[in-house]
Amino acid sequence: MAVRIKSRVIVACAWLVLGAAMIIIPTLVALNALRATLAGHPVNLILTVICLVIGVIGFAWGIGSLILGERYDQFDRSERRPRQRTPEEIQRQVKRRIALAVPAMIISLVLVVAVGYASPRVAVEPALGELRSDETVRVVDRLTWYELVPDRRDRYDNVIEPTTGFVFYPGGRVDPQAYAAMLRPLAEAGYLVAVLKVPLSLAMIDIDHARSVINVHPEIDAWSVAGHSLGGVAAAAYVDTDERVDGLVLYASYPSAKIRRDDFQALSLFGSADEQTTPARVDAAKDLLPPKTRYVALDGATHDVYGDYGGETGDAAADRNLRGAIIKETVELLKAIKPAP
Repeated sequence: MAVRIKSRVIVACAWLVLGAAMIIIPTLVALNALRATLAGHPVNLILTVICLVIGVIGFAWGIGSLILGERYDQFDRSERRPRQRTPEEIQRQVKRRIALAVPAMIISLVLVVAVGYASPRVAVEPALGELRSDETVRVVDRLTWYELVPDRRDRYDNVIEPTTGFVFYPGGRVDPQAYAAMLRPLAEAGYLVAVLKVPLSLAMIDIDHARSVINVHPEIDAWSVAGHSLGGVAAAAYVDTDERVDGLVLYASYPSAKIRRDDFQALSLFGSADEQTTPARVDAAKDLLPPKTRYVALDGATHDVYGDYGGETGDAAADRNLRGAIIKETVELLKAIKPAP
C-alpha cells in the first residue's frame, strides 16, 4: 500500500510541477514575444501551443490524481460492479504507471525547455519600421522566410527585376525581423533579400533552409548567403552543399569546419568590441575560409550592431553609425558577384 501511494503521489506531484512549468513558459512567451512567435517559423508557434495544452492536461491530471487517485487504485471499475484489486494487481498498476509516466515526463520536459529556448529576443525599432512596403521595396511574408524585394523601374516605367539574391540566416534566439533595418538598403540597391525564419530560433537545426529560397526563385542568376553569429555558422556550412552559391558574408561569425570550396567570394565583418565573436577567434578561424576572403574589422562594433533586438549581455551599446560601413562592404561583395541591373 505504501509503495502504491508513494508512486501515485510522486507522479501526481511531478505532473503538477511540470504542468505548471508548461503553462507558465508559454504564457511568458505570449507576454514577451507573441509578435515574434506569430511572425516566426511555424514550428515555434505549434510547439508553444502543444506545450500549453499538455501543461493544462498534466496539471489537471495531477490534481485529480491526488484527490481521486487512491479510490481509483483500490477498485477495478472496468466491470459493471467495481471490485477491490488484489495486491498483485496493484503492483502491476504501479509498474504500469511508472512505465508510462517517466517517458511522458521526459518528453514534456524536453518540450518545455525547447519552447523556452525558442522564445527569441524580439525586434525593436528601427527594424520594425522597415518591415513596410513602399515605392522602393516590397515586403513579402512567406511561411518560413520573409523577402525584401526591390521595386525599381526604368524611365519607361518597366519593372527592373533583380538578378542577384541574398539569403540571410539570423543569429541564435534572435527575431528574424530584427535585421530588417540593416538589410533593407541591400534591397534598395537592387538585390533580392530573403531573411530566414528558423525552427526553435536556431539556424543550425535547418542548415539547408536556404535551398528552399533559391529553388523558389529560378529567375535569380547569382546567390550569396550570409548570417549573423550562429546564423553565419549555418550559412558557411551551406556553401559546401550548393554550388549555385557565389558569395558568403559572415557577420560576427566564423565557420565551424573548413569550407572545401574556394570558388566563391567571401567577406567576414567583425567588431573590435565584440565580446562573443572576438577578433582573436576570427583570426584563429581564418584557415577555415578561402585564402582570398576579405576581413573587415569594425572599430568599436559590438556583437549586436547588426540587428535591432535590444542588445546582448556583455556588450556595450552598439554604434548604429557602423551600419553604413556594413552595408557598403556587403554591397561591394554583391557587385563583385553580379551587379544589380
